[in-house]
Amino acid sequence: MTDNSSETRIHIVADARDKATVLRVSGEIDVLTAPVLREAIETAWREGAQPPATIVDLTAVTFLASAGLAVLAGCSRSAPEGARLWVVADKPATSRPITVTGLSELLNLCSTVDEAFEAV
Repeated sequence: MTDNSSETRIHIVADARDKATVLRVSGEIDVLTAPVLREAIETAWREGAQPPATIVDLTAVTFLASAGLAVLAGCSRSAPEGARLWVVADKPATSRPITVTGLSELLNLCSTVDEAFEAV
């Protein structure tokens, strides 16, 4: 899934596994691309493992704006019954905004995909 409508690009590859769907995100998450992330998460919940477990891997994201943080928080709060969401953020570009805003208390934050899989 790629947003080609602007200079800012986001690329998301869904990797469905038995226990969870991993969304490998690369590029920048800003006001233009955040809706693409929301749609990918919601699609993973509809079409992925049951009960829905989704790991959003942000290790290749170079910029995470407030719009992206809002998507992660909103999806965490409005997840379908039984759905679970983990966020992998291991670099300052992604982990710092999550931590500074206090979202690390709301999100299941992990530093690796393997760590997230262990938590599923």
